[in-house]
Amino acid sequence: MKMNIFDVKDLNEKNQELLFTNFSIFQKLTNEKINIIESNLTDLKVAIEQQHTIQTDLLDKIKKLEEEKGQITLTNLNHAKSTEETLKAIEKNLGDKHKILDEIDNLKNVSKPPNQKFEICSNLNWTYNENTGTCYKVVEFDVTNWMVRSHETSWSGARENCRNLSESADLVIIDSRSKQNFIRSIMHEYLLDDIWIGYRNTAREVGFVWIDGTRGGYSNWNTGSKRKRSDYENSEFCVKVSYGSNYMWNDVECGEKNRYICEIY
Repeated sequence: MKMNIFDVKDLNEKNQELLFTNFSIFQKLTNEKINIIESNLTDLKVAIEQQHTIQTDLLDKIKKLEEEKGQITLTNLNHAKSTEETLKAIEKNLGDKHKILDEIDNLKNVSKPPNQKFEICSNLNWTYNENTGTCYKVVEFDVTNWMVRSHETSWSGARENCRNLSESADLVIIDSRSKQNFIRSIMHEYLLDDIWIGYRNTAREVGFVWIDGTRGGYSNWNTGSKRKRSDYENSEFCVKVSYGSNYMWNDVECGEKNRYICEIY
């Protein structure tokens, strides 16, 4: 069977159309594969970035462990390929982690050296102040009369009673604001109106002196409480802390009856 020129032309057109169709299909499939590849590459990039973030956080933790223990080296850590491998490397360099925990517990359980002053306070049933390192006591009852709750006496009587309680005891000395605040808290707790402190002026020596012989330093005088110089030259005055003066100091005659706080030095 012979084909004429028109048949050949028509066949060529069909072949061209078929080729174009096949090419379109191939191009479409190619684009889809490219899109899949690009999507996979994007997912892979995200996964790599996440892994990088995890590795960065892990390296920070490892650095802290290295500073604390001084046994982990960057060389060993750089060989870690995964979280599991890194943890194994850490355990290997740190040794027996249970042993380390036991050592930490032992360090926590090491007892502090005993505080001798605190033990003295406890044995005598006195109040211990950690800030000042001294013991305090408020005499609640008159030992000579159990019915008298408020033990009020003169300045010299208060000092004598403190000394009778302990050979190292005396009237309290207030040499700082923190100690003043502490004494104020005691007065508030025991509802004390006025208390004697170890501060006085003698007729023989003008000027207030603490019972340990020191002068000056911290003071909390009530405005206008100090008497004239001529008064001090003829009489002896002692100092009390007064609730009515907002816990400030007032100088009064030493024979006045007041409560008191004792202190072990």
